[in-house]
Amino acid sequence: MRTLLVLLSVLVATSLALADSPAPSTQPATAPTSQPRVFRCVLDGNPRMLVIDFRNGVMAAFDTQKCELVKVWRGDVEFTGTVYDTKHGPQPRSRGEEIDLKTLLDPLNGPTTTKRVWQSYSLQNESVSLWFDQPDHGWRGIYTLKPDRDRIIVDYGEIVRFAQ
Repeated sequence: MRTLLVLLSVLVATSLALADSPAPSTQPATAPTSQPRVFRCVLDGNPRMLVIDFRNGVMAAFDTQKCELVKVWRGDVEFTGTVYDTKHGPQPRSRGEEIDLKTLLDPLNGPTTTKRVWQSYSLQNESVSLWFDQPDHGWRGIYTLKPDRDRIIVDYGEIVRFAQ
């Protein structure tokens, strides 16, 4: 009987302590940022895509196997598939209006006969730099994508030669 009374006292004390604790916050843990969100996924049936959300309604997809910018669009990504909504079969899909890549590209982008090797990306303020090597020619290419209102600007300004 004494054990039951002690357990009941502990239960009541715990309940009162929990009742006095503040409710969980519904605010995000960090302040909103204008820095792009970057993630990898299968997108529109293409594996190993690096997807960039510029947080201005414009998104871009970079193929890390071919080291090519393959898609820019105004819209979002429909996150569907096993890891997102437990549906088996579907994969994430881009949704929205596609932007013509011809207005963004230079000779570094597009089909190439030389091998390109994906390296990494880096974030700097609102820009994303995409790094890849072209070992046959001994240089590293860097695309920098910057948001500008409802579009992006692609800068191909840096080509770094490997040390000899």
